[in-house]
Amino acid sequence: MRTVDHVEKNGVEGDCIDTVLRKANVNIKAHNIIEDAAFGMFLIGTDRRVVHVNTAFCDLLGYSFEECIGLDVCEFIHPDERKEVTKKQTHLAEGRTQNYTVERKYLHKDGSTIPVLSTVTVYVNSNGKPQLIAAQLVDISALKATQKQLFTSEQRSTFALEAGRQGVWDSNLVTGEVYHSDAWREMRGYPLDENDSTDDENSLEKWITRIHPDDRDRAKKIAADRAEGNFDEHGFEFRELHYKGYWIWILSRGHAIEWGLDGKPTRIIGTDTDISHLKEAELNLEDASSRLELALSTSKIGVWNVDLTNGRVQWDNLLRELFEQPDLNILDVPRDMWEKSLHPDDADEAIATIQHVKENKSFVELSYRIILPSGSIKHIHSTVRYFVDAYGRKKILGTKRDVTDEVTASSKLETALEQAEINSAKLQAAQVDMELMARRLEMAVSTSGVGVWELDLKADVITWDDTTKKLYGQMDVEGNVAPEGVWFTSLHPEDAEKAMHQASSAIKTRGRKSSTYRIIRPDGTMRHIHEICRSYVDDEGEEKFIGVCRDITDEVDSAENLRQAKILAEQKSAQLEIAMEIAEKNSAELENARAAMEFNSLHDALTGLPNRRYLDEKLAQASNVDHTGSASLLHIDLDRFKQINDTLGHAAGDTMLIHTAKVLREIVGEENFTARVGGDEFVVLMSEEKTDDELAQLAKQIVKRMRKPIVYDGHECRTGVSVGISRKLGRDVDPKKMLVNADIALYRAKEKGRNRYEFFTDELEAEITNTKRLADEILTGLEKDQFFAYYQPQFDANSLEIVGVEALARWNHPTRGILAPDQFLKIAEDLNVVSKIDRLIMEQSLAHLDEWHAAGISIPKVSVNVSARRLQDDALIASLKELNFRPGTLSFELLESIFLDDSDEAVSWNIDQIKELGIEIDIDDFGSGHAPIIGLLKLNPHRLKIDQQLIRPIDKSKKQLNLVKSIVDIGKSLGVQIVAEGVETMEHVRLLRTLGCDILQGYVFAKPMCVEDLMIFTKNQGWREVA
Repeated sequence: MRTVDHVEKNGVEGDCIDTVLRKANVNIKAHNIIEDAAFGMFLIGTDRRVVHVNTAFCDLLGYSFEECIGLDVCEFIHPDERKEVTKKQTHLAEGRTQNYTVERKYLHKDGSTIPVLSTVTVYVNSNGKPQLIAAQLVDISALKATQKQLFTSEQRSTFALEAGRQGVWDSNLVTGEVYHSDAWREMRGYPLDENDSTDDENSLEKWITRIHPDDRDRAKKIAADRAEGNFDEHGFEFRELHYKGYWIWILSRGHAIEWGLDGKPTRIIGTDTDISHLKEAELNLEDASSRLELALSTSKIGVWNVDLTNGRVQWDNLLRELFEQPDLNILDVPRDMWEKSLHPDDADEAIATIQHVKENKSFVELSYRIILPSGSIKHIHSTVRYFVDAYGRKKILGTKRDVTDEVTASSKLETALEQAEINSAKLQAAQVDMELMARRLEMAVSTSGVGVWELDLKADVITWDDTTKKLYGQMDVEGNVAPEGVWFTSLHPEDAEKAMHQASSAIKTRGRKSSTYRIIRPDGTMRHIHEICRSYVDDEGEEKFIGVCRDITDEVDSAENLRQAKILAEQKSAQLEIAMEIAEKNSAELENARAAMEFNSLHDALTGLPNRRYLDEKLAQASNVDHTGSASLLHIDLDRFKQINDTLGHAAGDTMLIHTAKVLREIVGEENFTARVGGDEFVVLMSEEKTDDELAQLAKQIVKRMRKPIVYDGHECRTGVSVGISRKLGRDVDPKKMLVNADIALYRAKEKGRNRYEFFTDELEAEITNTKRLADEILTGLEKDQFFAYYQPQFDANSLEIVGVEALARWNHPTRGILAPDQFLKIAEDLNVVSKIDRLIMEQSLAHLDEWHAAGISIPKVSVNVSARRLQDDALIASLKELNFRPGTLSFELLESIFLDDSDEAVSWNIDQIKELGIEIDIDDFGSGHAPIIGLLKLNPHRLKIDQQLIRPIDKSKKQLNLVKSIVDIGKSLGVQIVAEGVETMEHVRLLRTLGCDILQGYVFAKPMCVEDLMIFTKNQGWREVA
């Protein structure tokens, strides 16, 4: 035992340590315990100075016993805690605190920090005043290190779960307590500040109600199995209702960590993962597969291949149907099946052609006949190509198409042409006879004084003979073609209308006409003409009119003189009667006529509703009134009205309009103004004040009533209405502006799916304003050359050499920076300036291509995107001919959806001309649309670009990988290069090389970049390090 005989400046001056301890009521036995304790202990006076320390204390802090005695205890305390220690010691010395326990940071002699658990107790003297303060120090360094490791481990686990988007749950089956992590709540949309509870909210029954009805039975079984200790290591997939009301897919895994005496779990911990995006990807994959199967089916092309290394033959289902082999194993077709089916006359040549492909490793097209088991004969057109797959296996890939109908049609056409030649010979003989008869008829007509004329309805040309020319005083006209308009200009003004009507009626009905009229010759003489004509169809199928005319002037003059007196008397009598009737008309009738005219001018004749003119007057009146209330206006438009007109006729459409007017009158009442303002448009101007809820209910009634069908001529006519609502309050009401606003809301209702209503809002107005501003900025951007090209390199799949770049449009917006097409393309299409942007990017790309060539940078070609509208431009080819480029250095990327309708002759002609100019054709985003394979065959493109949505999942989905392989095989069979876009990982690169893709493009090698960065990129060849 170490002691100090005398202690100075410690509040117990002059006493030895034993005396001090006795005064503080600490016996010698306790003193020995302090000295022998395994943990550090010290004693200090009320002035904080050390009077005694034990050996463990010295070992803990690295001081000797002598160095410690007399020091202020704060010398051992970390500076951050000395202020608090001083305060605590003061409370102990004053007797306000008897003891306390706290964690402290002490300083080792070498300056390092030691964490300790400090327990401090005060000892009092016989007078009850504090005499000594004792403290014991337990080193908790190891405990702190363990806590730190646990904290780090917990952080890592939490980070791993959060990074994996996994929510954690902990369920105590005994207490009912349930814990959910923030990630668990976030994936379900629950507020993060709500606490877990043990009430019914987290009960099994409550959870089951949130599960999709189709998944509930399975969820109950999984919960029961887990309660019995049975866990599925693969987890459980189910749909659960999100907090916002939609379904999400969740993968749940759980394991027991505590068990009861009965062997059943008492506590289960698990993780939930949101797999909705994976489920959506599966649906997209199924959709893409269906589109490809549909394309193959509609093309009616069967695909086959032969592995030359083992002789194995494989067909698809279409070939099994074509060859009438329903039980055939298409994955292992007998090698001689095709040869046995060949027509004997075609067999040698077909077999020799296939052998030629094997020996010369070439591509051929051939046609031959096959004899089916049913005995029928089919004509087949086939393409065959030799290739070596990624594993070095030599193969032949081919297609077969049934062209029997085409061959049959061609044969029939040849037979028809032969018959036509026979008929032509007979016709020539008959024509000779007709010419003889015509000469005889001409002689008869010329001696009768009757003129003959003929009207060609298609050419609108009249031919006449000399007699007709003489009747019309036109002998100075050369030839037999009447001057244009001579018949109409020769008509007497009083007879012109009647004669024209009779002629029009005869032409319309293709009937016979007999008429009498007067003409005035060029010399001013008037003649009466009697004319007879009828229609006929000539040998060439052209409709014509032929007629005869005769001068009956002398006959008419003699009859006219006899009628003049009678006519004059009758005219005078009639004039007298008319004058008397006019005098008898009263002013009331005139007023009624004026009122009727006014009503008709302001109302729709079909529905009886006010028309657009009446509405304009109503709005003008409303604009001049000092409004202090509110006003509401509904703009209503019929949905699918044109279909009713086109299918059932305009009478059905009129019936629907009358029905609509009746419905509106019944719902809005006569006190409100309802007008028909267009073909299928109506407007309701409310004279009463209405709240938004009341207007919404009114619109719902209109939509609901108009959904009900009406019967017309035995047909159910179904339509709907879209309603736009505009409402203003107070003095800022502008009725004309309200009509514009309601029309905007109506457009939004139609845009959202029709058969609904929409209010005009400030947000909608702001959206329209933003769209207008962006449209103006696009036009300004074109004027100021703000649009420019970014380039993404394309690489040879095997050598990784750059084989080209794709030019992508970018907009250098003055405030928003560089914008991609998804930020402006839709509005540019509405402005009809996409073609202009296409041309601008193409011209920049060709200029840059020349710069790269001059700088010694090897970029063989550039691909530019061309819109469907640009392909329809009649001036496209002329503008391309003005450009200076080398054939083979420029290619056009066309979306496959352009070829869904191959009836556009302008597009087809332009594409043919584009190819002749040396511009290659690439099909972009192949697999995303529904273009038939037969359409692509006709196009004969240079490359197919597989859509990146098909490429990205191939490293995770075998089904997706097989789909891409099918596209590659089709491309190979057609002799078309395959480009894969969206290549993002080296695993993508490996798989696509194996499948036989020719060209790769994607972020794994390079993102789109400006022309300056591209030049640096190509010189540094940084992509090779990635590879």
